Amino acid sequence: MITYYDYITENEGPKLDGKYGFFMFLKLIDDLKMNFIKTNHFLNVGKYQYFFTTEHVRKKEEFLGYFIESLSLKTTCETAQKLKNERISFYFGIKNNQLEYGFQDDMKRDIYKTGVFEVNTKYVRSLKSYKCLSLIEGILKNSNLVNLNLLQEIKIHLKGLYGGKGKVLILNEEVVAKKIEKDEIKDDVKDSIKLLQKYEQWCLKFKWVNKVDYYIDNEEDLETTFYVKIKTRKDDQEL
Repeated sequence: MITYYDYITENEGPKLDGKYGFFMFLKLIDDLKMNFIKTNHFLNVGKYQYFFTTEHVRKKEEFLGYFIESLSLKTTCETAQKLKNERISFYFGIKNNQLEYGFQDDMKRDIYKTGVFEVNTKYVRSLKSYKCLSLIEGILKNSNLVNLNLLQEIKIHLKGLYGGKGKVLILNEEVVAKKIEKDEIKDDVKDSIKLLQKYEQWCLKFKWVNKVDYYIDNEEDLETTFYVKIKTRKDDQEL
């Protein structure tokens, strides 16, 4: 079953707001006393490295009063007015080392990107002082975009393991895993050592193999889990 997290629809609008607009965006969300929410899927929304939304906007009149004409939030303000009759929430996400922000239609699962700018790990870790980020501040503080870029690449490859069967999830900034029902693997599950050897041969096909450790959990009754974990470095990766 495909969830909306796999195919969120994006708008391609006019000139988007930028970095300074994002600070204004966060301040306005603070003024509205709303928060970005920590969920179980923030690492697994399509191609996003991170994806966060707030609860949906309830007081539309108050909301529109904040989003009036602004030079740094021109596109965001215009979009807010167009969405005044929809059930929407605020979002921001990071994809391909760009932070984007705007609104999500909570009924259609469409997103309306109104701002975007380049970021790195150091910038993401520095985001603080905004009340709307308080629930996810720990995630941002420990972020590693370098790792997440690599895990996204591995995730795409893992989807093809055993003919696309099973489900792939990024578990944290170091680990991605694929769970497959044992009935789908058939005879391979009978010998865990041979299964691991087969998995090793599969991993060796990819350039990322020297950057990771890989292992399996074949102890569960119904599923086998294939893990890939990025190797720990003594020196922190480039921010």
